[in-house]
Formats: sequence, structure tokens, C-alpha cells
Amino acid sequence: MKKSIVNLIDVLKAEHYNLPVAATNMGNMLKQVCNVAPLYMFRKSDIKPTVNTANIESDLKTLIQIINGNWKFDESSQAANDLNIKK
Repeated sequence: MKKSIVNLIDVLKAEHYNLPVAATNMGNMLKQVCNVAPLYMFRKSDIKPTVNTANIESDLKTLIQIINGNWKFDESSQAANDLNIKK
């Protein structure tokens, strides 16, 4: 949906919140991915946490907050738009 996104960590940025809303209706699963992503990052690198990983973790927490506050409204709005388009 956006060519600049090349991996999962890229899409889990709060600024890209609208992409998963448009692509899926699984808000709970997305929150689980956000919770697991930091562990994945640490396992994939042999270096100590950096400022970049701290920024990513902060972004993930922000995205979880946005999902908790808005997902049910945005997802149902997206579903309604999809139904209107199909009609």
C-alpha cells in the first residue's frame, strides 16, 4: 500500500496507523505484534539497544495507544466504506 514500507517495523510506526486499518480488521493481533516486535529486534541484532531501538519502542507504544483509542471506530468506518463501494 505504501512503497516506502519495506518491513514490519516500518508499518508499526504510529504515523502509518491508517495503513493497517485499511488492510486488516485485526486490531488485537496488531497490538500483539507491537508487543512482540521489540523482542524480535533484540534477537535479530547482536548489539546493545540503541537510540533507534528506543525510538521504535516508543513508536510501538504510541501505536498501541492509538489502536486502543481509535481502532473500533476507524475499522468499522473502513468496513462501511467497503460495503458502500461494493454496492
